[in-house]
Amino acid sequence: MNLTVAKYILWMALVVLAGLALACDREPGAGKPSLEIRGGKWLMLDPSAPETPAGSLARIRDASQGTRYGRVVRWSKRHVKRFGSDPTTEEALLLAGQAELARGRYYQAFERFDDQLSRYPAGEFSAQALLGEVTAGEALISGKKRVVFGIFRIGATDEGVMILEKVAGHAPGTQLAEDVLLRIGDWYYAHAQWAKAIESYDQFMKLFPRSRRTPDAMLNAARASVASFHGIDYDETPLLEAQQRYEQFVEQFPVQAEAEGVVEALADIRDQRAGKLYECARFYERTNRLQTAIYYYRKLTEQFPDTSYALLGEDALMQMGLLDLPSQEVLERAERQRQRLADRRRTGDGP
Repeated sequence: MNLTVAKYILWMALVVLAGLALACDREPGAGKPSLEIRGGKWLMLDPSAPETPAGSLARIRDASQGTRYGRVVRWSKRHVKRFGSDPTTEEALLLAGQAELARGRYYQAFERFDDQLSRYPAGEFSAQALLGEVTAGEALISGKKRVVFGIFRIGATDEGVMILEKVAGHAPGTQLAEDVLLRIGDWYYAHAQWAKAIESYDQFMKLFPRSRRTPDAMLNAARASVASFHGIDYDETPLLEAQQRYEQFVEQFPVQAEAEGVVEALADIRDQRAGKLYECARFYERTNRLQTAIYYYRKLTEQFPDTSYALLGEDALMQMGLLDLPSQEVLERAERQRQRLADRRRTGDGP
């Protein structure tokens, strides 16, 4: 073998060894470059070149196939910092959000999805990001904890509601927005946050007046109004609002109103309002302000003659010599009303 041939063989061996060394130095996920369409353009995805947008995304994709969630998040952050204006950033943010969901960091997942949607509101992966936000919001309002500083876990129901509101804002007028807005109202209702429940239901009815679930929202808003009334010693405005809502429900949905016991609910509201007037009149009578007491007793019998309290008001006026004995019809009506209320309170029927 002459010297020239020996040099050639040595040179080729060095090339092969260098190639093997480079192959060993490749990041996880190394493989053949591939072409894919992103944003209407062909992009070369080369796992062996993480310093490029395509290669960086390929590396994140590879890590997301297993349980290397922390690595996905770290590499995604690095990708956003280096290639934030590149179309591949949308998928990098999506994969980071999904990784955060998988390891139970729901608020952090929302932050990734929200960043993605703010950058790409009509992007290729926007629907997946919206569903990811719904998952995060539902988890938090269902009692899952928010991770703070990597170690502390705190309740975050308010943040969960905020996330669902964000979803509705990202997808206005859609079925998804309809679902999450009603879910927010139902959550407030279930947790006895009556004012917020009413506000949420009103917003739902304003945005989706023709929804098949509008009757449910209207009925629950009326029930929440009744529940927010604190008793006869307090302002009766919640009862007046509930009465208006129930009357509107009867007008728009008469069949459902009968099935849901709305007529009985209206009668109960009238009875509570009558009870408030009766107690007001009794207070003035006890404090010897008889003219004012007489005014309220008469107002009671005139405005709510079909309630059990009307009979008590008439009895008080008779004791003052201001009213004749009630007729048998009045007595029978009052007794029927009293019995009906007693039955409802015993069985717990009605709204």
